[in-house]
Amino acid sequence: MTMGRADHQFSAVQDARNGQAADIALVVSAHFARGIGRLDDARLAGLKIHEAMPGEPLASLHDARIDLMVMEVAPGEPASLERLSQFHARHPDVPIIAAIHDASLALVRRLLHEGVADVVGLPFDREELSGAMVQVLSQSARRNVDTPRLAPMVAVMQSIGGCGATTIATHLAAALSGAGEGRGVAMVDLDLQFGSVAESLSANGRGSVQDLIEAGNRLDAELVAAIARSGPSGIDVFAAPEEIRVLEDVSTERLIAVLDLLRRHYRHVVLDLPSNITNWLIVSLMGADAIVMVVEMSIASLRQAQRRLNLLRSIGIPPEQIHIVVNRVERRLFRTIGLDDVAQTLGQPVLGSVALEAPVVTSARDRGELVSGRRSRFVSDIDAIATRLGGIWQGEVA
Repeated sequence: MTMGRADHQFSAVQDARNGQAADIALVVSAHFARGIGRLDDARLAGLKIHEAMPGEPLASLHDARIDLMVMEVAPGEPASLERLSQFHARHPDVPIIAAIHDASLALVRRLLHEGVADVVGLPFDREELSGAMVQVLSQSARRNVDTPRLAPMVAVMQSIGGCGATTIATHLAAALSGAGEGRGVAMVDLDLQFGSVAESLSANGRGSVQDLIEAGNRLDAELVAAIARSGPSGIDVFAAPEEIRVLEDVSTERLIAVLDLLRRHYRHVVLDLPSNITNWLIVSLMGADAIVMVVEMSIASLRQAQRRLNLLRSIGIPPEQIHIVVNRVERRLFRTIGLDDVAQTLGQPVLGSVALEAPVVTSARDRGELVSGRRSRFVSDIDAIATRLGGIWQGEVA
């Protein structure tokens, strides 16, 4: 059966909360779906059942309007848990009810601890399922009254090591910090093994983003303020840890919670990503409003960029969320490769290019400073890219 098609529909009945039926998606295996039947509660009239095996991708639901997700989770199947994490990353404000057959207490505790709103058993008990959905919808409605919209999040991704992605990320964060009022930009160094954002911005302090990830129930605005490092740039930096960490030990769900909190407290969030591809990196990319991929005009860089673009497309990230920035462009009349060639090679339009000003950029980086000056082509190019991104978000940010 094709995933994403509403295989069972219930007649539209107005929901008592806002005059409209809540959009509820229930993703479950066919043999469990057949046992649901009809739910008589009018508040659940917007329920649509999508038959899919545990772990089957939800690409067709990525852009769907959903008020509540009920999703089957199969114990012992990592792909099933990863599917839930990926959905939560893409729809952080949508509450999730996990449906589990023979769930262990440890798994239930883990899911609740990581943000699942409720857990119901499989096969479904109609009364239990209806009660859980009504309760979660009611709780969600109360929270949404005063819940601020999430700030735009930009993930800066390198095509190849040494292409200048961290430099682009830090200067882009600085450019965005001057665009608007209110609390500025959170610069998050997710290169947990070799990150150098704090050094690049002379941001002093002791805490790191790892402290936020490991905080668990202690994660709140007060801890964020304590961990944030400050420097001359005025950007709040959440630095990589001092000690090298095993990337696979990072909790995807806890990282999502950290990023969601930052997006509620800052006007923009900029991520500097590692070169390694991990599950939590993929989930972070899926949750980003914009992915800026930094490339150079070299065969090696473009080849690796193409491979990464193929990965992004394979996990369902829309092309319009991916933005190519060509770094270290020489301003000369005759070039072997031009920006049009880059766009054609990658099958993706180029958002902007950044001029090659190696001595100036290198000197500033070594001093832990940002490049400045009205005459700098590098600075004007970064400002232009920030303006274009702002234009893309216009109308989405209050």
